[in-house]
Amino acid sequence: MTQTVAIRARWALLPDGDRQRIEADRWVLVEGGCVAAVTRDRPGGADRVIDVADALVLPGFVNLHNHGISALLFRGIVEDRPTASWAADTVYGLIMPLQGLAMEVLEADELRDVTALGLLGLVKGGATTTMDMFRIAQAVSFDAADALGVRFYGMPYLFSTEDFGIGDDGRPRYAARGNGESDLARAAALFDAHDGRAGGRIRAGFGPHGADSCDADLLAAIRDAAAERDAKVTIHVSQSATEGETLQSRYGRTPAGQLAHVGLLGPDLIAAHCVYASDDDLDLIGGAGATVVNCPASFARGAVSAVWQRTAARGIRTGIGLDGYSMDTIGELRTAALVSKLASGLSEDAAARDLVAAATVDGAAALGREDIGKIAPGCRADLVVVNLGGAHLAPVSDPLKTMVWHAGRADIEAVLVDGRIVVEGGRHLLVDEDAIVAGGAAAVRKVWAEGLARGYIREGEIVG
Repeated sequence: MTQTVAIRARWALLPDGDRQRIEADRWVLVEGGCVAAVTRDRPGGADRVIDVADALVLPGFVNLHNHGISALLFRGIVEDRPTASWAADTVYGLIMPLQGLAMEVLEADELRDVTALGLLGLVKGGATTTMDMFRIAQAVSFDAADALGVRFYGMPYLFSTEDFGIGDDGRPRYAARGNGESDLARAAALFDAHDGRAGGRIRAGFGPHGADSCDADLLAAIRDAAAERDAKVTIHVSQSATEGETLQSRYGRTPAGQLAHVGLLGPDLIAAHCVYASDDDLDLIGGAGATVVNCPASFARGAVSAVWQRTAARGIRTGIGLDGYSMDTIGELRTAALVSKLASGLSEDAAARDLVAAATVDGAAALGREDIGKIAPGCRADLVVVNLGGAHLAPVSDPLKTMVWHAGRADIEAVLVDGRIVVEGGRHLLVDEDAIVAGGAAAVRKVWAEGLARGYIREGEIVG
């Protein structure tokens, strides 16, 4: 039986046409998993009341790009690596090999623990919806997401070549496997088994790694499989300079040009990063109606500016992704603002209201969802309650600016998904947090030990 929840909002972010506005002193009533009403007066008869004096009530944040397991595997390791080799070495010499290693050395329950730990951080950071790319062997992600109550889009990785590494020339090395077709069949089976679980809260799609690691035939086959199932596709695009060079040498095309050539570039495509995309490629992406996902913190640690304003200013729908890194959506919005303003020299760029829209209503639109990303009667009750009453936040002039520029994940008072309170008072209510932290951390240390033995992790990068 679902609860009826009444939430007092000192400020509520409500729809205003296709954008959003702040309304003061409202109550949000949740019934049957949906927003039932937004009123001035306190509703009567609610099973639960969330009454925080200085609450900002927002639609739940939509995280359009994530790698739940990766965040933990390289936490504290990738930072401060040398700039000269950061992009290629970090992605192809560390992150991808460690992901593969985790699939090799961890048991199913250990994989579930690591995945649950990553998702736990996400939902406590305000992300009610997440699109996660993971290895096919990590199908336990669907179960972990279900248990944690998050709205989840599981996008299994697909490769034509998976044995990544760094060659003697410092460039990515791909070792052909030639089993992309069988991986696609496995991914399709995962879709058929999991899409629509938990009353539609759990969804599935396809996640080709990139146009450099998937050949043209596999990309075309993914296009067909997704169209047959009305499924979303997400892919890394122009995440490194070497990606473009590789595609030019193989096909004489840019990354976006290759996606257009195989028929994947269109309104249903969610393209992560596009940091190294040329202006012509961005025009191609925008003209096709695809969504770009900006993940600024992930790139900033490698001294690379991933500029939200660059794509948003072109009229390209530009969502926000955490890329399996900070697990803190508010912090990611602040980073997006800083990076964009520094890149352009214009302090008005990447305004707080626009970034919040990117992480809510625009993210929902990228998923083709009219029922999330906004607080309106009939919409799913995916909500975040941020307490703006702290000493570091008072007094509040503009609640959105205050949140983006001064608040953090510790100020999140409650998180609801499908009308169910999953986080309250800083604790997840559906799972044993301590057990997840202990189990997930132990499994990661197991991967680290093997990573040290194989040389993926350098001596001194793990202390103690």
